[in-house]
Amino acid sequence: MRTVITYLNRQLQFLKKHRIKSIFFLSSLFFALVCLVASGMHYTGKAYGNHLTWIGWLSGMILFLLAFAPPSAFNLTGIPSKLKKLSPETKVLIGLSFFFLITHLWNFDTAPWNQNGLFDDASWNIYEAKKYIFSDEPFQGAFWRPGSSSAKGVVFHYYIMVLFHLFGFNILTFNLSILVLAFLAFIFTIKLIYKLFNSHLVSITSALALNFLPLHFIHAFVGQRYAVAPPLMMSSLYFLYTGFKNRSFFRVALSSILAGLCFTGAVMGKQYLLGLAGAVLLYLFFDFKNAYTPTNRKLAACFLIGFLISSMPMLMYMYYNPVYFSLEGEYLNKFLQALRFHGLSGIKENIVRFYDCFFGYTWHRWFLPDFVLIPFAYYLLMIPGAIIAFLRKRYEYVAICAVSFVGAFIAGFSDYRVLMVCPLWFIFLAYGLNAIIRLKVLPVFRYINYGIIIAILLAGLIPGIAYLNRKSKDPYSVHYFAQKDVAVSRVLKGIVAGVPDPQPVMRKQEFQKITGYPEPNYDTFICIEYGYAVPHTFLYDYDAEKILSFGGGIPFNLISEIELLEFNKHAIANYQKNTKDLKLIWEKTPKSEAIIERFRELNYLGRDEFLTFSHAGVSFTFYVLTIKNENIPIFQEKAGMIDL
Repeated sequence: MRTVITYLNRQLQFLKKHRIKSIFFLSSLFFALVCLVASGMHYTGKAYGNHLTWIGWLSGMILFLLAFAPPSAFNLTGIPSKLKKLSPETKVLIGLSFFFLITHLWNFDTAPWNQNGLFDDASWNIYEAKKYIFSDEPFQGAFWRPGSSSAKGVVFHYYIMVLFHLFGFNILTFNLSILVLAFLAFIFTIKLIYKLFNSHLVSITSALALNFLPLHFIHAFVGQRYAVAPPLMMSSLYFLYTGFKNRSFFRVALSSILAGLCFTGAVMGKQYLLGLAGAVLLYLFFDFKNAYTPTNRKLAACFLIGFLISSMPMLMYMYYNPVYFSLEGEYLNKFLQALRFHGLSGIKENIVRFYDCFFGYTWHRWFLPDFVLIPFAYYLLMIPGAIIAFLRKRYEYVAICAVSFVGAFIAGFSDYRVLMVCPLWFIFLAYGLNAIIRLKVLPVFRYINYGIIIAILLAGLIPGIAYLNRKSKDPYSVHYFAQKDVAVSRVLKGIVAGVPDPQPVMRKQEFQKITGYPEPNYDTFICIEYGYAVPHTFLYDYDAEKILSFGGGIPFNLISEIELLEFNKHAIANYQKNTKDLKLIWEKTPKSEAIIERFRELNYLGRDEFLTFSHAGVSFTFYVLTIKNENIPIFQEKAGMIDL
C-alpha cells in the first residue's frame, strides 16, 4: 500500500509537467471511484440498475490507458509507411495467422465443430447472454444462475452478444467467435516467443506444435466462457513482459487492464493472478536486487492500479455476494479433509484422474478421451524447458502453470481445467528448442541437433494431425458437440413458431424469435431424449421452461419411463386453456414408445402424426398429438388417468 501511495504522489508531481496526461490519470481514478460508489448503490438498492456502474468502469479503463499512451499512439500518419516496411517477424506472424485460420477450417463441412455443432454447456452461455446481458437486467460484474457452481463473469457474454448483433444470432457466428479467441491466444503466444528468443526457427516450430495440438485445436470451438481466459492472459503476459523489458508504462497499463478483464471474465482468471502473485514472491526471494528497483516498483504500482480499475465491477460483486464465490472452496475443503483423515488413499481419485488425463484414456478429458493432453514426445522439450525458464528467472510462467496444475489436481483433472495454461506449455517447449539450437557444438553435431528437433516435432505432429483429420470427417465423432441435439432443436423451434415444413438447417437469426410467419393457433409441449441447454436456448423466446416442462425441463434419457409419464401428466393438468389448440410432441425412442401408445388412444380428440427428419445420416422421429381447443378439458381429464 505504501508503494502505491508513493507512486501516486510521484505520479502527481510528474503529471504537473504533463497537464493533459494528468487530467487523464486523475479522471481515470475519479471514474473508478464513480464505478465503486455506483456499484455499491446498485447492490444496496439505493440506486438499483444505475448506468454509472458501466460508465465509470469503461471511462476509467480508457482514461487510464490514455494517461500513459505515448505520443506515437496518436500519430496516424506513420501507419502507411509502417505497412510498406513490414519486419520479418511481422511477415511470419501474418503467415502463421493465415495458416491458423485455414487449418482450423479443415473439413469444416463434416467436422463436429461446424455450424451444426454446439456444446451443451456453451449453449448456456448464449441463453444467459440473452437473459442477463441484452435484456432488462442491469449491468453488473457477474451474475448468478440457479444450479451454477459459482457466479459467472460477463466479459465473455458481452463479447459474443456484440458479434451476434453484427453477424447474426446463429451457431456459425458463435463457433467462429470462439475461434477468434483461440487465434488471439495463439498469436500472442508466438509474439511472446519471438520477444523471448528472437528466432524464426523457434517461433515457427512452436507455432506448428501449438496449432495442431488436439487440446487447443478442438477447444477453439467449444465455447465455454473459460475460452476468454487464454487470450486475455497471453496478451496480458505479452504486454507485461515487453512493458517491464522496455520500461513502458503504457504496455504495463494495457497488461493490467487485460489482467483485470481476465479475472472478471472467467473463474480461471483467478489462477493467472495467483500465479503472478507467486512470481512476485519468487522474484523478491531469488532476485531481490534486480527486481526491487525504483522503476520496477513504479511499473508494479501502475499494474496494480490498472488492475483495480478494470476489475472494479467484479470486485464489487464479490464484496456484496461472497456466497457465490465460496462454493469453489468446497473443492479445497473436501480435498484437505480427505488428505487429513485418509492420507494418500483419500485422494486416490485425484491421482488417478491426473494420471489418466496426461498419460491414459479417460472421459474426464471431455473432448478428447482418446488422445492425451500433451503428445509424449513434447515432454522431451517441455520439462527441460520449464527448468530452464525457472533458471532464467522467468518465474511468472512457471508459477502460473503450477497454480493451474494444483487447482486442477484439487478439483479433479479435466481438459478444460488446464486449457488456460496450454499456451504456456509451448513457452517451455520453446525454451527447450532454443537450448538445443544454441548448443555450442561442432557443425556435424549441429545437424544432429536439428534432427532431434525434427524427430520430436514429427512424433507429436503426426499423431495429432491424424487424430484431428479422423475426427473432422465425422460430425458425430465428438459427442459433446451434440449435432443431433441441435438438429432436433432447430426442427422443434420451427414447429413451435408455426413454420411450415421445418428443417434441421441453420437460420441466420436462429437464436432469435422467428419472424415472417403468422402466430400459430396452438400451444406446444415437448419432451426429447437428449439435449438440455441446447433446446432451452433455441426456445428461449417462446417460454422454454413451460414448453419443456412436459419432460420436466430435462432430457428424458436422465429419468425413468414412469417419471416421464408423471411429468407429461403434470404439465397437461396445469395447462391453462385459452383459445388455442394444444400440440404435444414426444421424440420417439424405446423409452417413450409405451407412453406414446397410451396417448395415441386419445387421438380422436384431435389429430396425430409421426414426423421424421434426418441430419448427417442420422434420423429422428417425433410423435405429434394435436388436441382441438374444445376438447382440451376432456383430454386433461383422460390424460390424468393414463397409466403404464
